[in-house]
Amino acid sequence: MDILNFISWIKGGRQVTSVDPTKTLLPVGLKDDRRDDGYLAGAISVADLATSLGGDRLVAGTKEVVLTDNAGDATLTFSPGDAVIQTTGLGADLFIRTLGGDDIFIESGDDITLRGDQGTFDAEAEGGDINIFAGDGSDGNTNDAGSGGDIRIEAGDAGNSVSGSQGEGGFILIQAGYTTATGLPGGNINLEPGNSTDNISGRVNVNGVFQWSFDTSNASLRFPAVTLATLPSAASTPGARAMIADSNVPAPGNFGAIAATGGSAIVPVFSDGVNWLIG
Repeated sequence: MDILNFISWIKGGRQVTSVDPTKTLLPVGLKDDRRDDGYLAGAISVADLATSLGGDRLVAGTKEVVLTDNAGDATLTFSPGDAVIQTTGLGADLFIRTLGGDDIFIESGDDITLRGDQGTFDAEAEGGDINIFAGDGSDGNTNDAGSGGDIRIEAGDAGNSVSGSQGEGGFILIQAGYTTATGLPGGNINLEPGNSTDNISGRVNVNGVFQWSFDTSNASLRFPAVTLATLPSAASTPGARAMIADSNVPAPGNFGAIAATGGSAIVPVFSDGVNWLIG
């Protein structure tokens, strides 16, 4: 196929908008050193050309890759196997963000893992951090200021079965790092509430069947006053502490006495591994 003829066809409007990949041919130049121009005119089907291209790779360079939304959604679908979205070279950050305050959902049919990079061997490099930050509230002059965003980590609920065994609820594990060095502690776990401009701190609450909270505004441990009967067995909880609201005697003068019900005194109690004692 002569290239001049091909150009003439284009000028003459002999072009199509839809093709049969197995039958439609495209002009190509075949390398041939025996020719003066170095190429021999040829043709290849659309299907064969697609098969011959070196892998399914989209390279944007310094340009943008734009997924046009369809009624609000833009879908990028990968075939079975691993899909990698990565930067090349050092110091190249990867941002996944929405514009206008829209949500980002990361969902998986299996596990989702967030992992910081491992430090380079023999480089005394710290492992990569993982930071989860909620957004700041909006400032305002005439309008009210916005509240800060929340961070919520919630394990999955157990599945329900009509005739089989019921599933167990998922657990949440927060574990600091291990060290092989002797004499040095492992990593810390810090739970710190927010502070205010006049130094009033929020609370760290641990809620459960026996609810308690640590009130950081006055550094006091707040135990809910419950009935003695609701406490677990003292034999199963040696060293545990609690607060009961139905003691038959007050705390003063009764330290170490076995706790008993029948009254309305609020007293602290602890387990010696046998009984709940006042104190």
